[in-house]
Amino acid sequence: MGFSRSYRASIDRIQGISFVAPDRAVQDDTIAKIEEIEEKIRESEIALNDLTGKTASILNQYLK
Repeated sequence: MGFSRSYRASIDRIQGISFVAPDRAVQDDTIAKIEEIEEKIRESEIALNDLTGKTASILNQYLK
């Protein structure tokens, strides 16, 4: 909107701002996809932590 020190964001100017949001179905679909991806990330992080522990265990076994 180009607000600055000389072009202040007054109540009237802010009320004049409008935006278009996607339909609720599109929003729900997007949220479902995000949650699915976040779950895959959590699973991958758990697997990575398990592998890191196993790697350290194997290295310690052979370095002793």
